[in-house]
This record gives sequence, structure tokens and C-alpha cells, in this order.
Amino acid sequence: YYNIELIQGSDDKIYLYTVYGRVGASGVKEYRVCLDKNDGEKEAEKIIKAKSKKGYQEVKLVAASVGSDIGKSKIENNVISESDAKKIGFSIKEESRSNLNIEVQNLVKSWFGSIEQFVINTMDTSKCALGQLSLEQINKGRDLLLEARKIVLAGAKDITTLNNISSKYYSNIPMNFGNKKLKTDELRFDTNDKLDKAFDILDTLQNAKDAEKVLIKKNAIDEQYASLNTPIEVLDKKDPLYKWIDILFHKTRASNHNFLGKMKINNIFKLSRESEYKDYISMVENMANKNQSREDIPDMLKPIWNNRPLENKIYEELCYKSNIIPLFHGTRTANFPKILSSKLMMRKPGFTVAGAMYDGEGGLYFGFSSKAINYSSMAGSYWSGGNSEKGYLFLSDVALGKQKIANGAYPFTLKNINPNMSVWAKGGKSGVINDEFIVFTEKQNWLRYIIEVSNER
Repeated sequence: YYNIELIQGSDDKIYLYTVYGRVGASGVKEYRVCLDKNDGEKEAEKIIKAKSKKGYQEVKLVAASVGSDIGKSKIENNVISESDAKKIGFSIKEESRSNLNIEVQNLVKSWFGSIEQFVINTMDTSKCALGQLSLEQINKGRDLLLEARKIVLAGAKDITTLNNISSKYYSNIPMNFGNKKLKTDELRFDTNDKLDKAFDILDTLQNAKDAEKVLIKKNAIDEQYASLNTPIEVLDKKDPLYKWIDILFHKTRASNHNFLGKMKINNIFKLSRESEYKDYISMVENMANKNQSREDIPDMLKPIWNNRPLENKIYEELCYKSNIIPLFHGTRTANFPKILSSKLMMRKPGFTVAGAMYDGEGGLYFGFSSKAINYSSMAGSYWSGGNSEKGYLFLSDVALGKQKIANGAYPFTLKNINPNMSVWAKGGKSGVINDEFIVFTEKQNWLRYIIEVSNER
């Protein structure tokens, strides 16, 4: 490191003060007397340019262990992000005077911290920081991926065009590949799997853009929580509902997902979403009046269904008449702030992403626990390639109504499944290993709980 300061001493003389050495050492200290302030600034500028040519990079600090007492006292006026501070070796201790439950505070910190980490891991921020990434760039990226999708669906034979599209994409969305040198074959968008993951990344980057304003605030835990527009409370672990959700999570784990390791629930958070609930209840009541009653319970739920804590009588009747069952939805941790601040939204037609085998106009996919985990950020997750110790799942009440049983992949729409209200892709029968449930209106979903899960791999 090399530290340089221009100081006016108590004798009114101008001094150029430098400290340099290995990181962690006290370093060599030197003073130079300057003719005046102007002379000192010129000399300092020469030194900075010389050091920059040798590879030194100027950094802004939030704390310093070297320099004069005056210089160190001025450091607090400089501000850098928490992630950048950690990169240069500082341990950040945030003073929080929040009155939020400590588990809710940790939840919010985890979500917003995940957004910053996702951007660092995904984008080449030296070429394009999040603040410089525009929604226009993101939409252009989607358009390029759609072009590639058409070629892939036609057999992916036009390699030249796919290379050109891929090159334009990476110029538009600079990606962080670390020190790994990738071959053209690896970078080319020539399979549905590669395209699915690229679409998913763009969705998360857009969500990060939406959360950017509260990301840059210092000690912003309350501001971040407020931006969610959703009151959150911790469910007591002694509550019968907590115990049943825990059973639901473990009993609906698929045998083919053993690679996820031993999983456990750390916390369950209850959500209050009044506006969403009103739209949902209106939809449910309408379905209940149109012969959409339940015909069958999925096999995984049958052993535990009668042991669930019952709701009030009116809602229980609606659950039967509109076929409401609790289902999980998994997504990257970085996506939670955006979803909670608005809603779980259907994709626009054409923007097909991972696992979307059964919708032709954008649908909402739900399933059981381990299926959903594979879309989370938890280590071992298949679709998102997560590496986090924790993952988060939504547990929703989903109004399925009468169900179209899929025979295989097909572009279903609400119109072509009429009078049904959802699609049930049965594991082992519909082209998938595990059950999937797809609805085609956002009002058929009520986000009720968030499950915090960890694994012991």
C-alpha cells in the first residue's frame, strides 16, 4: 500500500506525508517540506501518477490503520459499499437501532445482501456497474435471447448466427467469468438450458435494479423492510401451524432430490398481503360459484392432509369448492424483495425460462418442497446453481380449481384448458419426474409464508 497526505502543520508549513509498506505492517513513514500548498499538490500528483503506472489503484476507505491522526479522522467522510469494503479486508459492523424482530432483520439483510453478491458474481462491474445497467440493456438482452431461442427450436444448425447473437449479448450484458477462459462453444446460446438460465439471470438483474435505491443507503434495514410493502412476523416454533408446515416440507421431498443433502427449516415467516388477499378471495369466490371443486388430493399430500390445522369454516369451504392446496415456489434469494414489493408475476408470452414446459402465455409454476428448492439459492440447487448455506421458499395457497392433466409438454393457455383453471403435470405421467402445478392468472395465488431452509452437505 501507499498512503499520501498533504498537511498544514502547526508551524503553517506544508508537509507531504507518506506511509508505505506491506498490508498489515506499520510501514515506512516519510515527511517532505514543500514550498507552499501549490508545490505540495503538484508533487503529490506526480507521485500518484508514478504509483498508478506501477499498478497501484486508488481506493476509498471507511477505516484506516495507517496515516496521520488527522488523515485517519477524515476517513469517515469517504463512503464505499459494504461489499467493496469487505473486498479490501475490512470487517463491517453495522449499528442497527431497528425495532424489528431480530430474525426479520437477519432475513432482510440476507435478501438485500444477496442482491449485491449476485450482481458482483454475475456482472463484470468494471465494464458496467449495476447503476450503469439500464432496463433498455436488459430488454435488449431478452430480445437477443429470443432470437437465439428461435434458432435453437429449429435445430440450432445456424452456428454463425448464434455466435453473432451471443457476442452481441455479452457486449450488451458484460458477464463476470472470473479468471476462467471460456471457449466459444461454452459461451454460445445453442441449447434451451443455456437460454433458460440466461433469461433467469436477466430477471434477477432487473429485480436488482428495482431494489437499487435502498441498496445504497447506509444502515438501511428499516428502509429496506419498508420497501417490501409486506408486514412480516416470525411464526412461533411451538405453533401447531409451524409443526405442520415442517412436516409438509419434509414429507413432500422427492426421493430423486437426495443430492440436496439433509435439509432443515430454520424459520417460518408469516406474511400479511392485504391487497393480494382481496384479489385472491374475489377470484376464489368466483371459482367456487362455477363448479371448480376439488376432485383429488396429490398423493404426497394424502398421508398428512387430515392433520393440517384448519382455517375458519368459510375459508375451508372455499378451499374445497375452488380446490385450494398449499404449494411451494422457489426462486433466487435476490428475487424476494422485488416479488414481495409487488407480487409473483407471470412472465410475458415468449419469455420461456427453466422448466416452463406447460404454458403458452406465461404461467405461475408451483410444486412440492424439494422441487422448489432446486430454483432457490441454496447450495446444490439444480436450476439456479446456488452456493448459499440458506435458501428461501414461498408457501402459497393456490386455487387450482378443475385441473387439466397434462400428457406431455404443451403450450397450454387458460383458453385452451377451459373449463379447467389449472394444469397438473403429474410426476412420472406427464413428462416430468415430480408433480408441477401451473395457474394462468396471478389472482389464483396468495403468498402466505416464507420458509428459510438450510442444508448440511
